Amino acid sequence: MLGHSVWESLEARGIPIRTGCRGGGSCGLCRVRVLDGAVHSHTALEQRRLSERDLAEGVRLACQLRPPGGITVEPLLRMPRHEWRPLPTEDEIRSTLATSTLTCAETAPNHSFGLAVDLGTTQIRIALWNLTNHELVTTRHGLNPQARFGTDLLTRLAAATSGHAEELARLVTESISEALNDMLAVRALTGKVRRVAVVGNTAMLALLTGKGTDDLLHPDGWTRHIECQPTTTESWRQAWNLADDARIGVIQPLAGFVGSDLLAGLIATRLTEGRRASLFIDFGTNTEIALWDGQVLYVTSAAGGPAFEGSGIRDGMPAEAGAISQVDLGLDHTPILRVIGNGEPLGLCGSGLVDAVAVLRQARLLSRAGRFAAEVDPHGFALSRSPREILLTKRDIDLFQRAKAAVGAGISCLLEQAGLKTRTLQRLCIGGAFGRYLRLSSAREIGLLPAMPSEHIEILSESALVGCSRLLQEPDPDKIRAEILDTAYFINLAHHPRFEDHFIQHLSLDARLLELE
Repeated sequence: MLGHSVWESLEARGIPIRTGCRGGGSCGLCRVRVLDGAVHSHTALEQRRLSERDLAEGVRLACQLRPPGGITVEPLLRMPRHEWRPLPTEDEIRSTLATSTLTCAETAPNHSFGLAVDLGTTQIRIALWNLTNHELVTTRHGLNPQARFGTDLLTRLAAATSGHAEELARLVTESISEALNDMLAVRALTGKVRRVAVVGNTAMLALLTGKGTDDLLHPDGWTRHIECQPTTTESWRQAWNLADDARIGVIQPLAGFVGSDLLAGLIATRLTEGRRASLFIDFGTNTEIALWDGQVLYVTSAAGGPAFEGSGIRDGMPAEAGAISQVDLGLDHTPILRVIGNGEPLGLCGSGLVDAVAVLRQARLLSRAGRFAAEVDPHGFALSRSPREILLTKRDIDLFQRAKAAVGAGISCLLEQAGLKTRTLQRLCIGGAFGRYLRLSSAREIGLLPAMPSEHIEILSESALVGCSRLLQEPDPDKIRAEILDTAYFINLAHHPRFEDHFIQHLSLDARLLELE
């Protein structure tokens, strides 16, 4: 009988490697190279997920490899190093809040501070505010350590319901504690934080509080309100070194998979304050979409998958130093790369994936159906060979097409419900870190965004953190939430009669798709 999988053995030894499916074999990320020892032949899953070159070079999927004895392996995709760093967008946060029309009616006592926390699937973002004068003190962002349980929401929710709920919650609370200790100790503010506001997509809030995970695994619950309120916050108050009288508010989701991060984005963009037909898209693993027709807010969420956040694809990574953020092609189809931080390319983030797909379409190296041209290496298109090989594979294209199709179908369903056409939209707001490096021309080229004039498109990469910061400083954030809920109409795409038709249509990498709506 074969022993434990290599993936299980590495996890047990504290050597976590990338996985999107928690050892199920469907993601193809847990690649290792066998250096020594006897192994069994490739499984059917490995033959589907690994390229011919990988198979020839001794690359295996760690979750599928169960050696009869000791072997030596080299992990090829380790989990990214967890570090807390200041956000490079602090000025964006300050300037956006300075122009907000919401008025803070409450002034806190002297030496009172507050924390706004944007709990994302891939990253956690935190802003420390002086509540007395409403000034931003500092920020931090880092990777969500729950990624070791999978890159997509459903995998993490399934892990929670199968006995890992406490560990998933602990990973986040301890991670936030590390960030806060760094922020507060440097400024000698330990014990002076008296208010905390947390926003996030519904799954992240459920995993943090231990409430609502079961409901999210059933489509019938996706448009109902899901309670994600913790039973007590005392342990958080102690772990985060807050003041004894600190108030911790977990801003509740709007409905189902429509989280409070969307609420924060609506507040940050002031989407519902005017009469213009406006669309807000918060790209991510769970992409949330809101359409405002001047009177009614039509809201839905689409399972975009992790591709927009640089996860799930062969050489994906978050939008941080070393990530390819933009791609062009020379006359001989040689890639011309823009790398965040201007160093050597280490992987491909979401905006770089959009760019790569768009330029390959323009060069006719990729068809509308997502198939590579004959002259492209069947293993994939090489974006870089040094210091490491970075390939864009057919499977990466497939993942992106499904993510794009889910978002496009969501937009189409909202437009139909509102009786609007794409050409009637007067404003498009893009939230989330995905938008920070996004080249609009590339997104329009492949039908990811409507072909609107650039002056009608606004990108606010920290929309959730900005909106959370606003809610943090409001005396009654529940009132603001209730006012937006009064105008909202929720659409469950799982039950929408036209979703599948729209999804199939939007699989095509065609700039005309959203123009035809």
